[in-house]
Amino acid sequence: LYGIIPILHNFDKIKQIKVLDQKTSFLLNDGTMFKSKDGFYSWESVSADNNIGRFFIINEMKWFKIIYEGNSNSNIYYTQDGGSSYSLENSIRLPNSSEFIRKIQYMSIDKGYFVTNRYQMYVIENNSVKNINEIYPDLKNNQFMDAGIVDFNIIDENLLFVLPNDGFGPFIRIENQNITFGDFSVNLVPYFFNNTGYCVFNRDLYRSIDRGKSWKKIKSFEGYPQSINFMDNQLGFITLNNHGSPPDIYKTIDGGITWKKYYTFTRYATSYHSGHINDFSFTNGLFGEGRSLFKYIKK
Repeated sequence: LYGIIPILHNFDKIKQIKVLDQKTSFLLNDGTMFKSKDGFYSWESVSADNNIGRFFIINEMKWFKIIYEGNSNSNIYYTQDGGSSYSLENSIRLPNSSEFIRKIQYMSIDKGYFVTNRYQMYVIENNSVKNINEIYPDLKNNQFMDAGIVDFNIIDENLLFVLPNDGFGPFIRIENQNITFGDFSVNLVPYFFNNTGYCVFNRDLYRSIDRGKSWKKIKSFEGYPQSINFMDNQLGFITLNNHGSPPDIYKTIDGGITWKKYYTFTRYATSYHSGHINDFSFTNGLFGEGRSLFKYIKK
């Protein structure tokens, strides 16, 4: 058996997936966190909480989880023993009523970033929380930042990409405190596998081989790409939005040079790209569609 196969159909509302390897994965279903250790076939709860908003996985034993406490209050907890015990790292009260954390990533144990449903981005460092404009004042004066920030992606401890909520603006590249702006508009925050990056504007796919300093258009699709993921340097997948029709999945086996339609879902996957946050979709061989999971198995 190979290709894309269904493996589970009893989750209520999948919000986030993180695959560590072909055996181990974490999943957030509604507000409960689960872990699989057998290639995504069976799952067990790893947290007694049922109000987890997001998680950030470092490895199988270490991760952060966000607990929503109501209104605009959230607590961030950290475990280094696989969830047996947690320490409270931060208590966060956001300035706007009903504001909550939509995505969180950490550069290191002591420094993280998160973006909220009000398109505000914050930096967590040494137990303090500051708006990103306080850390990088030049961002505040940029015209594309007036609508806030919709998404971001941390590549490593020195490199960060930010996507303004402008809809037509370029991405922002921050490396070692130096800020540069892309020379074309993008719809998705740049995605990287090792040092090769991919980003999208409308139907066009771009690639970078110099950590996002320069980009080259390599493909135009019929639909609109809404997620990108590579399993190795050569094998990658893109999901395409077909405006109300079930999404298509395209596959490359040559590092993104050529793409072929590989799979079409039987119904529209509403969870694929909720709110422009790209934590879901196809993640290292694991797909989600509504309440179902699908796994890619190589031939």
